Amino acid sequence: MYRALCSGLLLALALSVLPAAAQPSWQNQIAVTGGPQVTTGAFDDEFKTGSGLAATYYYRPSTYFFFGVRGGFHRFQAQGRDAQLDVFPLQFASKYNFSVTGVQPYVGLDGGLSLLRPEDGDGSSEFGVAPKFGLRIPIASSVDIDLNATYEVLLQDPDNTTYVGLNAGVAYIFGR
Repeated sequence: MYRALCSGLLLALALSVLPAAAQPSWQNQIAVTGGPQVTTGAFDDEFKTGSGLAATYYYRPSTYFFFGVRGGFHRFQAQGRDAQLDVFPLQFASKYNFSVTGVQPYVGLDGGLSLLRPEDGDGSSEFGVAPKFGLRIPIASSVDIDLNATYEVLLQDPDNTTYVGLNAGVAYIFGR
């Protein structure tokens, strides 16, 4: 019993004097990504796969959680007619990184308004959400490659507008 107690105390003492894993001090980053926006569901019947570009600012209040804002521009060409639809997501952004050093897998959820501007009609504003998952790969001290997939859902009656964004770009981390 005495031997087990001493061993436990020595282990606790050894663990208490080991240095804690260094946590990064940086808190701000901006990512710019773009790529094909693949139409799905009823939206696929009316429009072809489009293209998109987005910029997201993130603030890191805790080790693995980030929140911020995202603005974007997505363009879709109509099926069988000469018309297009522009979508401008203006959303709050959040994500959880499973790591903040090295290769960084993450999941996130963006949500807010999306402005829809058809070329041949009146526009509208719709609430939308965009769950996402991604991967950050560091390439320089303050620069990462950002690869992600988003599932954009614009909540419209009678059918939701949905599409999948397959995005790649760069992220700049301030102070890393």
